[in-house]
Amino acid sequence: MGESRVVFKHCAEALLRSLQSRMTPELKTKLLKLGLSTEAELPPAFDYDRWQEILKVSGEELMPGKPQAAHHQLGELLTEAYFENFIGRALKPVVKLIGMRRALGRMRQNFRVANNYSEADASDVAPGHVHLRVNETGLMAYFYRGILDRGLRICDPKNLKVDIASEDATSVVYSVRWDL
Repeated sequence: MGESRVVFKHCAEALLRSLQSRMTPELKTKLLKLGLSTEAELPPAFDYDRWQEILKVSGEELMPGKPQAAHHQLGELLTEAYFENFIGRALKPVVKLIGMRRALGRMRQNFRVANNYSEADASDVAPGHVHLRVNETGLMAYFYRGILDRGLRICDPKNLKVDIASEDATSVVYSVRWDL
């Protein structure tokens, strides 16, 4: 049997920081029931199903009735907050230095800083156009799209566009384009 999928504590901390100005008493109570406390020490990791539920509850608070847009926004917000923590501050200059194409090629390693399960494979379509396959589906595909959309901006690309090109039962393929 394989290892359980988990998301590491520093991602949950980044999510809490990203929601700080939007935290309502209702959201705080819902997150606490899922083990995400704004006041107590967090566990070292959250199992994948719980993480999905945390994102769902948070997304409903941000954009009721718009789960895809909410997950995209959560991905962006978490990425901004993540780059403010100790791991993100160390990763940010590396991503900027290596540039868009190499950053996309290293996305598995970048995601694995946050969890123990991400797989990602980049393939060139054309100059300034890469397909990135990630082993996420459903609403998580929109969450990761938000992460990519915000995270890749560190490289200062011109006219960055991150779209979902296709999705199947096990993965999503993003079309990442930018002007050279």
